[in-house]
Parts: sequence; structure tokens; C-alpha cells
Amino acid sequence: MSPESSSSSSKKKRRNLEMRVVENAKRRRVTFAKRRQGLFSKAEELGAVCSSDVAVVAFTSCGKAFSFGDDAIRRYLRLAREHDGNQDGREECGSVKATGMEDPVRRLRFLEELRRKAIARAEDLAQARAEATAASSSNGSTEAGEP
Repeated sequence: MSPESSSSSSKKKRRNLEMRVVENAKRRRVTFAKRRQGLFSKAEELGAVCSSDVAVVAFTSCGKAFSFGDDAIRRYLRLAREHDGNQDGREECGSVKATGMEDPVRRLRFLEELRRKAIARAEDLAQARAEATAASSSNGSTEAGEP
């Protein structure tokens, strides 16, 4: 082995692969399963490193939904139901086909609306937390001076 070949092999870089649709249905299912696991492991890592709740929902080409962070999703749906006054809430948890989300454009619109609601709810919760923290710190300062 020549010195040039050994030095070039030690400097391997990641190749950027062209993203394209996998035409073969069987290969597409296998690719989805492998990449889904990778995506979910990255989401888990992000949650651990950043000490945050992370949720991912992935849909197959035939409409089957897979999710990571079910606790965060359930908590969000519960809070959304409470916030909107929707006591039933089963329409959010139904299958993709039952909700009419098999069309990718409709699904994208639904997810964008869900994202918008999540951001609004997160802002509401952050404001409530700030108010509660301010109230508890003002109550704590008056009690600290008493014997």
C-alpha cells in the first residue's frame, strides 16, 4: 500500500447522497424502517442532551403513523383539548385514513396547524410559569423575614 492511499483513506469524509424517492415498494418499506429508527434515536438524543421533550410523528406512504415521544404527544393533546374545550378529542388520535389525512398536502396543512397551536400553547405555558415564579418569589420574600 502506498503512503498516498493510506493517508487518503484516513481522511474519509461523509458523502452527500442525493435524496430521491425509492421506487421499489419493498425497499422503500425497509428504508423507512431503518431511517425511522435513526430519526427516533436522534430525537431521543436531542431530548437527553437538551433536557427537553421531543416528539416525532412519521407517516408511511400508505398512511400508517409511527411516533416517538408518545408522552409529549399525549400531554399536548390533553392540553389542547383543555384549552379548546374539546372534551372528546378522539379525532386527533384516530388513524390517518379516518381523519382524511392520506393526502400529503392536507396532512402538511394539518401538521402546520398543529405546530402553530403547539407554539401558541407553549407561549401560554411559559407566560403562566413566569407569572407563577414571580408570584412565588414575592410570597417567599415576605415569609423569609418572619421568625
